[in-house]
Amino acid sequence: MDTAVRAHRILGAMANCQKANSPGDTLPKLADVRLGDLIGCYQNPGPEGETIGIFADGLAWNEGGRLIELSFADVQEGSLPSEKASEGVLLTMRDGKQFRLPVRGQRGRFFDSMEMLRFLDRVIQDLRGQAHC
Repeated sequence: MDTAVRAHRILGAMANCQKANSPGDTLPKLADVRLGDLIGCYQNPGPEGETIGIFADGLAWNEGGRLIELSFADVQEGSLPSEKASEGVLLTMRDGKQFRLPVRGQRGRFFDSMEMLRFLDRVIQDLRGQAHC
């Protein structure tokens, strides 16, 4: 299934997610990213308010003044370090490196990180050609 369709179905209901208006949209902080068309973004709540760009081929965000770009094809797996109460998704890459994707929003007792992990799992399965339940 197309990444944009997955994003719309899984992330679309989250208050902190916004869909890109057109394929040419860019995010000012992520203007140089080369991960395909921009699908949308996730805006973390709070004073830091990090923006995660969701692209056709991966994710990008700024962390500590540096731009992190991850291709979905390079992600081995995602996990929730603090289980259901995680404010981020731990991404393990095929080369063994790990990155913490900051996803801090929540609605009541439901954390956005759970939905982001579900989205990532489905996209990774799609790339590997696996069936979904």
